[in-house]
Amino acid sequence: MIDAAGPTTYGDLAARAHAVAAELRSRGAGPGDLVAVVMDKGVEQVTGVLGVLLAGAAYLPVETNQPPARRNTILADAGVRHALTQSWLADALGEWPADIGLLAVDTLPPATAGSAGGTAVDPGELAYVIYTSGSTGTPKGVMISHQAALNTVADINTRFGVGPDDRVLGLAALGFDLSVYDVFGALAAGATLVLPDPARRGDPSHWAELVGAHGVTVWNSVPGQLQMLHDHLPPGGGSELGSLRLAMLSGDWIPVTLPDQVRALVPGLEVISLGGATEGAIWSIHYPVGGVDPAWPSIPYGWPLTNQTLRVLDHRLRPRPDWVVGELYIGGTGVALGYRGDPDRTAERFGVHPETGERIYRTGDLGRHLGGDRGGVIEFLGREDTQVKIRGYRIELAEVEAALHSHPAVATGAVLVDSDTFSGHRLAAFVQPARVDAVPADPALAAAAAAALDPLPADRAGRLAGFVTAMDEVALLAMAGALHDAGLPAGRTAEEVCSALGAPPRHHRLVRRWLRALVRAGRLTVGADGRHTAVVPPEPGQVERMWADLAAAERELGWSADLLDHLRTCTEQLPGLLDGSVPVAGLLFPGAPADAVRAAYRDNLVVRGLNRAAAAAVATLARSSPHRPMRVLEIAGGVGGATAELVPALAGLDVEYLFTDPSMFFVTEARERFADHRWVRYARFDPLTDPRSQGLFPHSADVVVAGNALHRYTDLPLVLRRISELLTSDGRLVVVEQVRDDNPALMVSTEFMEALAGDPVDDRRDTDVAFPDVDGWTRLATDAGGARELVLPADGDPLAVLGQRLLVTRFKADRARLQTGELIRHMAQRLPEYMVPAHWQVLDGLPLSSNGKVDRVALQRLLPSESEAGPADPAGSAAPRDEREHELAALWAELLGLERVGRDDDFFALGGDSLLVARLVGRLRESVPALVELEWDVVLRHLLHRPTVAGLASYLRGLDEAPADAPATAARRSPVVELNGTGETATVLVHAASARSCRIAR
Repeated sequence: MIDAAGPTTYGDLAARAHAVAAELRSRGAGPGDLVAVVMDKGVEQVTGVLGVLLAGAAYLPVETNQPPARRNTILADAGVRHALTQSWLADALGEWPADIGLLAVDTLPPATAGSAGGTAVDPGELAYVIYTSGSTGTPKGVMISHQAALNTVADINTRFGVGPDDRVLGLAALGFDLSVYDVFGALAAGATLVLPDPARRGDPSHWAELVGAHGVTVWNSVPGQLQMLHDHLPPGGGSELGSLRLAMLSGDWIPVTLPDQVRALVPGLEVISLGGATEGAIWSIHYPVGGVDPAWPSIPYGWPLTNQTLRVLDHRLRPRPDWVVGELYIGGTGVALGYRGDPDRTAERFGVHPETGERIYRTGDLGRHLGGDRGGVIEFLGREDTQVKIRGYRIELAEVEAALHSHPAVATGAVLVDSDTFSGHRLAAFVQPARVDAVPADPALAAAAAAALDPLPADRAGRLAGFVTAMDEVALLAMAGALHDAGLPAGRTAEEVCSALGAPPRHHRLVRRWLRALVRAGRLTVGADGRHTAVVPPEPGQVERMWADLAAAERELGWSADLLDHLRTCTEQLPGLLDGSVPVAGLLFPGAPADAVRAAYRDNLVVRGLNRAAAAAVATLARSSPHRPMRVLEIAGGVGGATAELVPALAGLDVEYLFTDPSMFFVTEARERFADHRWVRYARFDPLTDPRSQGLFPHSADVVVAGNALHRYTDLPLVLRRISELLTSDGRLVVVEQVRDDNPALMVSTEFMEALAGDPVDDRRDTDVAFPDVDGWTRLATDAGGARELVLPADGDPLAVLGQRLLVTRFKADRARLQTGELIRHMAQRLPEYMVPAHWQVLDGLPLSSNGKVDRVALQRLLPSESEAGPADPAGSAAPRDEREHELAALWAELLGLERVGRDDDFFALGGDSLLVARLVGRLRESVPALVELEWDVVLRHLLHRPTVAGLASYLRGLDEAPADAPATAARRSPVVELNGTGETATVLVHAASARSCRIAR
């Protein structure tokens, strides 16, 4: 076998296992005892399992990440007296029951040839116990005999020809019964068992490395892990998986698209579906997955394995005919002995078949025999307890998920029930986009941005370079003067300088940056002991002359007189800024308008041009995007420097714009400033806080914009990960950022304000860096899943001298675009209306449990509460503007049971649905005679596009203004209104008389 430490031969493994067995026997362990194995993956774990069995005992796997309380409950319930672990885990396991002896197997010397020996046990004796979640809330221990496990292992090895030339990748945790085959299937066949590094067990890149490095031939996992491996590799990138010949998938639904997706990477791969229950000794049924008919709702369950039965029975244990649903019962050699120490639950789930006399296990799963050319094959239909009722109809979630998986742009998905809604139960769907070939970036974006960034004439570029150099010098002189006047920093370390200045902790980092800047400028030296020499102060009158020269240069250059004045004010107040006695906000916000901040982030020469370039880039995306409307999210909009260019550039385009900032000061100011642009929305949002709790969800933005904002956040990797989650497939992050870290002018001015956010907790913490450079931003974006698309100005451009850059990063270009409307139409063509999910979320990846299954508990936590239905507008949605909007808002509020509806509120987010649209149309016909010909389906189509009072009012005003001779709606020749485009096939929605269902005909 091979683990993270290297290879171990069968001989070495046997010697180690015999040593464990001997030690256990010396401690009194033997037949009838249960020994816990609490270890990470590695040779020690396998050694421990084999040693337990050689001692004649049975093993109980316990995951190392189990909460101590649950672990100790399991140990007590199982009656464990001995536990095996690894020496490096012994202290990390926390409080351990005093009556259990703990043995670190890696501390035992291997047994010698003469001392090796095993204890014989009967094949029907207990081999292992695996604890699973119990319906009563407490874990239950499934007891499996040697004979039951051996039957499955031998059948699989024989059926699929597993032998000494094979290499099996052991991904499953020891507490998951797939691991039983990994260990005993590989060793029984003389194959090599390859184990992942425990620290990287959930990393698909590590799995791919192991397959390629060790020539793994047999893959055994839940479908979600193979899906992760597939999604990790780029299209056509499966060369490192070429050694795989057999993939065994079990434990969860297999997406109907997955087998062919994987075979496209590894041609000739044999894909096998396996199923059963922990109570059935790993697996009880199999199905070789050949070609998959896209019309199949799911991969068939298959036929029973050797010496096992799997029957579809009714509640009286009578066989169900073909196509009739019944409960699945496992029988034969694989049936478990029962539940450890729980005769009542054992009697409830285990019994004897009245005709055959064999022991059977009631799975609680539903299935049926398929007729026709697939007669005898069992179709799995999900758990009996996953059937739910929605509006009175019984629904099997597995059927809904099967329809979801049939969409070509869906890699995988899950459906569950959301009960926390106005109207009771509804279905919620979570989907992960499929991987696609990335389309090359459109050069029009870069061209538009570059054209908007006006180049400087050569003479003006030279003046700008001299101006920036002079600003650096005067700022350095101001630093030196402030330290000299304080009698510092001669003979002191950086921390001693901070203490002598009386600098609060938030300024210590800035003081250290000052000292390094002065050392670079030659005005200070520092010894190996960290102590500094006396600083070189400015000459008398030097600073005043430089300020006069800078003012004259600014008038010629047009850089920003306000910003220059602000910089001078800060240098004159440095002692007070350093010790905190002069509030920096008082200098940045001297009056009601944010004059200094605007000068820094909006009105100076370089930032103006970069904001124009950013606006041109985003407008180009809006014009070329095939998805309407394009959703723009501005993060930390502040004084609206970027907004002032973006909003006018996007006006008139099909765009939704959400301006956000962590501070209500800036949100309120932006609302007032851009009040004429009614299509812009506003919200308070802080990306350091979970976006969901603030009403923003994954894949909710096509473009995220941040102007001179991201560097202020203390955890840049976290913020960029959250931005990546918010961006949809082929989304863009457009930022204007300072990339020059050694900028003395900023160190004596705006960095005081940014120090209020606190010290970074990311990589900048140890280096005192404030502004990552271009390569640093690229690395951060790459780590978050993005790829650099554009940097302006380029290196060498005269405008680059100030260090401000426009950076455009592309995210998820290799992921299919999933739109809720399209998914709903897809589902409606396959399912009745009441089975179509009402809530949708697109996720980069579904959360998985430690066993690799979809973690439905984690998904349940992702469902929004009623207070999280959308981005919170601090003053609420804008009020209706005219009589028609007031009428519609009042009607919506009445139908939805709300006190108030604003003109920009989303009808469907408020709880509206197609039935309420029908009622809405009826009420409009009653109240507005001119709208008597208004059709439900036409209004529904319009609301799907613009689901707001403002949008519907605009549409209705268009009807009011239509010419008298316009063709009447009632004059249409066909009663069919096409909802999904034109063509030979029409989708017809027919409401039942009860108004509770909707049928789909094609």
